[in-house]
Amino acid sequence: AGDRSDRNTLIIDISGARLALPQGETFRAENPATGITSVTASQLDTNTIRVRVTGETQIPSASVTASPSGLVVSVTPQSELNIIVTAQKSEESIQNVPASITAVTGRQVQDSGITSSQDIPRLVPNFSILETGNRSRSSFNIRGLGNIPSINTSGGSSIGFYVDDVPYSDWFSFQSSLTDIERIEVLRGPQGTLYGQNTQGGVVNIVTRAPTNLWEVRGSTSYGSPGLRENQLTVKGPVDENVFFSLSGLYSERDGFVRNTLLDELADYRQSLALRGQLRWLSPQNDWDVRLGINYQESNDGGFTFVPFDDGDRREVAQDFLGKNHSAGNDQSLRVFYNGSGIRFTSITARREFRNSPSSGDGDSTPLAIVNANVDVNTLKWSQEFRLQSPENAGRLQWLVGAYYEYKETGVDVNVTFGPDAATFGFPPASSQKC
Repeated sequence: AGDRSDRNTLIIDISGARLALPQGETFRAENPATGITSVTASQLDTNTIRVRVTGETQIPSASVTASPSGLVVSVTPQSELNIIVTAQKSEESIQNVPASITAVTGRQVQDSGITSSQDIPRLVPNFSILETGNRSRSSFNIRGLGNIPSINTSGGSSIGFYVDDVPYSDWFSFQSSLTDIERIEVLRGPQGTLYGQNTQGGVVNIVTRAPTNLWEVRGSTSYGSPGLRENQLTVKGPVDENVFFSLSGLYSERDGFVRNTLLDELADYRQSLALRGQLRWLSPQNDWDVRLGINYQESNDGGFTFVPFDDGDRREVAQDFLGKNHSAGNDQSLRVFYNGSGIRFTSITARREFRNSPSSGDGDSTPLAIVNANVDVNTLKWSQEFRLQSPENAGRLQWLVGAYYEYKETGVDVNVTFGPDAATFGFPPASSQKC
């Protein structure tokens, strides 16, 4: 056998062998292992098999051994994949984090096609999200601990949720679009020492890709059923020698699965828009790193839709009121990092606003005009965090001290409207009541 290389591809010719495939067919495996893009095997001639192994960044290594069932080709990258995380407020290898943690790389997010925080459990064990008719009324759980999707909880949750160090401390605003992601870290178990309140169950830490002096333009378009359309675009690059920017956007819409036969309209349609921008200044000595971030998200969905379990067709409802769910959130952050020879300093100033209004639906879920409900939620939060910690080259003694301040205003309005058929059930017709 002999081998030769072509860029990141290793080619192995195995003489005296034949493929157990119909004549002319080729074996191919996409992304069979970490660091390997593809493996193909074909019959080069009547007595020779050619195996091509392509690595992601470099030429992989391979060995051929004989087994009772045939030849076995073992393929490995020449270097191990080392994932760097910031779960403990410092960059370190995931292997050195003394906690139960799962890190999902940006490449994994892209390859799996997930575009929302609702999809993270597809890649993370012991983490689940149960949607209760509204993207802003979802139950997040890590090892069984999470939030209760009720307006009476005032947004409290036992899970911490962060996007680029900005805390989303209200569970009803956990919904986040995933664009231009560097990695997603999910820590299980109490994290109160480093993350403070509302982290008894764990922490979800989303990190986006920082702009650099390299120009980059990436985009994607997806289509699916029923009526799914999704578009993403990211542009980033230098503004000046030490100033860089990034802009990313995502727009998606879905026709829905459930039709309201009474009004002849789809009841669970969805539409969402997400925009994210970042401006970064890096000092010539690389000791100061200042990042200004802006994030905006908006969604327009159908109203609350409930279908009885014993219904013959769970894709049809008959309700006199369609309802609507509109939510919008925006946040601005200024993050300052100093990495000196003897100390590191971090300052995170953030403002976050979220509104879920209107959020309405048919309260009786029947064709009768009995009662409709509308729940409006809005919150405004300011936060400031300071951290001082040991330098990156610190030995066994590593330390961290910090302070955190948060100011939050939350408002919840519930309005119930009774229709003409309410009198049959003892309620005052054509009236409204605030709760």
